[in-house]
Amino acid sequence: MNATNSLAMILTAPFAGRADPNTFHGMTISSVCSLSADPPLIQFNLHLPSFTSHQLHSHETFAIHLLPPTQKSVELARLFSNGVKRNKVTHQFEKTAPFKHLVEGKDWELAFELGPENIPVLSHSERIFICRKKEVFTVGDHEIWVGEVQDIKCHEAFHDKNKTGGLLFFNRGFHIIGERLVEQK
Repeated sequence: MNATNSLAMILTAPFAGRADPNTFHGMTISSVCSLSADPPLIQFNLHLPSFTSHQLHSHETFAIHLLPPTQKSVELARLFSNGVKRNKVTHQFEKTAPFKHLVEGKDWELAFELGPENIPVLSHSERIFICRKKEVFTVGDHEIWVGEVQDIKCHEAFHDKNKTGGLLFFNRGFHIIGERLVEQK
């Protein structure tokens, strides 16, 4: 398969009430794209099996984080990309716990409370898309999720004049988006 490029973003799943951060769910995704402007819809897919998918099905909201192209973003993307692991002894699937490596108040916070649901959001994000589940389709070993954007939060360091274009994933590595090419007329 040819190498493709895409934005590496982090999805965080909600939870109800108070919960232990070691039980929070989230994952790096590289399949986010715009689906519709009116209403504002985005789509992404998840490989199954997925503990994050299970958590998403139990709730109505989620957050998608656009990361700036920095070393910290690369570390976060790697941390959240560990996914489901199969125990070599029991052969059972085990969930990873990326939030146990992060510090509450520094790396993440509960900035959004949508009804009874809380969504952990990452502090090191250029933009955070707060979404409500619209549709979910199973196709082969993947789920295709459609979310309606309810709100977009912008980190104060990345207002309109400081947009970066996000963290690019290409050929198994992370990159910064380069300069714009001038089109010949």
